[in-house]
Amino acid sequence: MTNLDFLALRARAGWVLGNFLPYGFVGFALGRADVAVSATVSVQQCPSIGACSNFIFPGSAGRPGDLLYGFDVGGGMDVALTPNIFVRGEYEYTRFAPTSNVLITVSSARVGGGFKF
Repeated sequence: MTNLDFLALRARAGWVLGNFLPYGFVGFALGRADVAVSATVSVQQCPSIGACSNFIFPGSAGRPGDLLYGFDVGGGMDVALTPNIFVRGEYEYTRFAPTSNVLITVSSARVGGGFKF
């Protein structure tokens, strides 16, 4: 798989606990990727008398620009350092429906910061 581009539309909910805001999210993921799968099977047949024969069976599947859809889940935490500055850490798991018998998943972790005004 190459050239995976995707977006996630998600709903987020959390609960304020002092300076901490733990949250979770769930959503829908839509993407596009170039998917290619190939396999080659080699068989050697040897009868009881005579020379052996070799057989090769190649196969491939996939499409460029394949449309992907799936779900997105994860969670994280915001921590207020001051009334206007916060830092954030989050984990996201995205899973797409199988395409060409290939299950595509993406796991990511992020850290960041922000300023509220």
